[in-house]
Amino acid sequence: DSFQLALELEKALKQSCETNQPVDIASSLK
Repeated sequence: DSFQLALELEKALKQSCETNQPVDIASSLK
């Protein structure tokens, strides 16, 4: 659901901040 999606996006954002990589939206949407 959308709540789980929000968690995944937030996790992807945090990870991209830590690694200085662009956010991989596609992989977080799987």
